[in-house]
Amino acid sequence: MLKSSICIVGSLRFYALMLDVHKVFENAGISCSVPTPGKFRNPKDPGEYINGYSRVPFREKVEEERKRVDDYLKRVRLSDTIYIVNPDGYVGLNTVGEIYCAHENKKLIYALEPFHEDHDLFLRGFVEDFLPPKDLVKVLLKAEEPPLASAGLFKERLPPHVSVTGL
Repeated sequence: MLKSSICIVGSLRFYALMLDVHKVFENAGISCSVPTPGKFRNPKDPGEYINGYSRVPFREKVEEERKRVDDYLKRVRLSDTIYIVNPDGYVGLNTVGEIYCAHENKKLIYALEPFHEDHDLFLRGFVEDFLPPKDLVKVLLKAEEPPLASAGLFKERLPPHVSVTGL
């Protein structure tokens, strides 16, 4: 198994695709984690909440979500690489937080597709590249050790006299 590990992030509405991506990485010998849907998610479709969710006390919803998010942010911090599953460029609020956590912890960040225009300027600067999972496997297998995170694609848009250090 490759030393590198990947943490998949994205909206739970794409959970089935996340599981497919997980298989690609695992089949290539790359350790990989996917989000765990919380207890209020529909087990057959984690993108949806269970029937009766509206009757669950607010405090219980918040505590469950906080626990789930904290657990996953730990996984982000322990991984070498983050892979954003974002069909059609969609990124939800939790995913933005996971991306920022990965950036702050100097993780490599890759995404399936370019972001929606409203997120592009903010998030694009954190991303190394937009690649399908099989292509990311090739990139990671070429590297003997996981490469260090750079300033992402943002560095390509900076004027030549501007340094990317500190970004």
